[in-house]
Amino acid sequence: MVRISTSLLAAPLLASAVSAATIEQWWNISYATANPDGLQQRRVIGVNGTWPPPALSGTQGDVFLIHATNGLGDNSIGTALHSHGMMFNGTNYYDGAVGITQCSIPNTQTMDYYIDTSLQTGTYWIHGHYQGQYVDGLRAPVVIHPNSNATGRSDNVTWDDEYVLIVSDWYHDEHSVLLDQFMNWRNPTGAEPVPDAAAIYVWHNGSYYPSAADIASGAAVNDNATIPFEAGKKYRIRIINMSALAMFFIGIDGHDMSVIETDGVEITPYPIDTLTVAVAQRYSILVEAKNDTSKNYAITVMQSPDMYDKVPDSLVLNNTVQIVYNANNTPGAMVEYDTIETLNDTQFVPIVEKAMALPTSSTTYDDGTNRASFNNVTFQEPTTPSIFTALTMGNNSMLSSVYGAQTNAFAYPHMANIQLTVYNWDAGFHPFHLHGHEFQVVSKSFDVTSNDTTINPPLEEGQSNPSRRDTITIPPTGNVVLRWRADNPGAWFFHCHIDWHLSSGLAAVFVEAPETFQSNTTVPQVLYDQCKWWDLPTSGNVVGLNSTTDFKGEPWGPFPLVMGWTPKAIGAMAGCIITALIGIGSVVWYGWGPLDEEDVEEEVKRKVAAKKGRGSRVKGWFKK
Repeated sequence: MVRISTSLLAAPLLASAVSAATIEQWWNISYATANPDGLQQRRVIGVNGTWPPPALSGTQGDVFLIHATNGLGDNSIGTALHSHGMMFNGTNYYDGAVGITQCSIPNTQTMDYYIDTSLQTGTYWIHGHYQGQYVDGLRAPVVIHPNSNATGRSDNVTWDDEYVLIVSDWYHDEHSVLLDQFMNWRNPTGAEPVPDAAAIYVWHNGSYYPSAADIASGAAVNDNATIPFEAGKKYRIRIINMSALAMFFIGIDGHDMSVIETDGVEITPYPIDTLTVAVAQRYSILVEAKNDTSKNYAITVMQSPDMYDKVPDSLVLNNTVQIVYNANNTPGAMVEYDTIETLNDTQFVPIVEKAMALPTSSTTYDDGTNRASFNNVTFQEPTTPSIFTALTMGNNSMLSSVYGAQTNAFAYPHMANIQLTVYNWDAGFHPFHLHGHEFQVVSKSFDVTSNDTTINPPLEEGQSNPSRRDTITIPPTGNVVLRWRADNPGAWFFHCHIDWHLSSGLAAVFVEAPETFQSNTTVPQVLYDQCKWWDLPTSGNVVGLNSTTDFKGEPWGPFPLVMGWTPKAIGAMAGCIITALIGIGSVVWYGWGPLDEEDVEEEVKRKVAAKKGRGSRVKGWFKK
């Protein structure tokens, strides 16, 4: 159910007032059945008894008002919604991260999410942010159009029509079943659950294309999905990866394409032959149709085998979405790509200029499970949501310890310049997402162990307009240097968006400007009430006490089980994962131990070589 009301608001980015709307939807988050891959019908999490959930489309300045009711029918199961990429400046409590900004919505109860779009345009998505519920289907696209002109851009790039292409993985078992198999002593290597299929479908002009029923049944999914083109027209195709694990490579036969948006940031056109889209990332590409309509063409959508420990024989890695000029034409043939070009985020140039603002591991833990960590700390959800600790601990809210030893919280003051360096000492790719911000990507290394500056470049200060986005992929043995201004007070989650890695603890919390947050924030009463329903505290430290020393009962462990690592390497791992520069000239290293990188490099190279030895990297995989 949708209701739209209008009012006259002043949008902060515009010089004049514009007509804005409140776009209201009632979401009864509930179970449904669907068979999008056409292989197996299963129970999914949908909205109002149907799947897929409704998409959101509006104009900058509109407010999406989602009345989210937990209709899952089980008092032990909560729910929550996160609008991925939205800033929530001044309304941190609507961010939807359970344990960070709210307690989960109890059975039969409702949370109203106000999603203000005044500060943003572009491509986003909304999804469940509790116990992997988006993996079971609680996910939908969000598009915010500009209100200043037809494109919202200052260059001469235009298009005649646009489509949203959703790419995702799909599992036949429910998330809870898969998580039990993954987080199990019988899986000490941490092999992630491999999906059973892809789920690739299209959204156009406010509706799933050709219909939501065709998506749910699989009639318009994967090889059955189509995008109609008209001769001579230009198209903007927005691409959203809603996967739990899969990374996709996308190429279009017979057409040139250019990237014009990354994670809600419009960029100068960046020509590319194949586009790599990691979990949770969004891109827009510009494609010009041909003048000849005698032939249809294939958009080849390829799952990266590097994301999987083993590729099952039953898994179709490659699918095609048809560009249809004429429904009577023969379907376009899949194109095989022997190599995939490396995508370097630092080469994207934002249209709106912003001057340059002045490590992960995976190992076996002592409970026998394979978990992920920052600085050898595996994230465990705090008893007191971090937002309440930040609001109620006064000056002590700047102490990381009050948020909990396993919360991985880092606090910093208002308007500080933050530099975050993340190293990936794991053998897999990791897409990291920061809530509440778009960060500058000021440096990216594809192999920090290399002396080749083309793949391991030094950080260059004084960049006039660095690339910006909110989700960044770090390759094995690589790193990124990210910067942002602490201008959005609140508690913001930073985590790997591969759901299995988030579930195993690859997360941290950045508590931004708690001193300012305390003076300008009033949390809606419903958040207190719903925490009370779960018997969870809404004030004090991690365990609800007004203390900087008493943390009895806080989440504790598991801790790394040392197997095959030298003491020096363990120390280096702890010290090299995350570093942060706060303010000017003040460097804080999170972790402990000597920074002996030789031992780390040797171990990482061994793990990467072992993974490579399990099969071909790219060439030869992309055959149906």
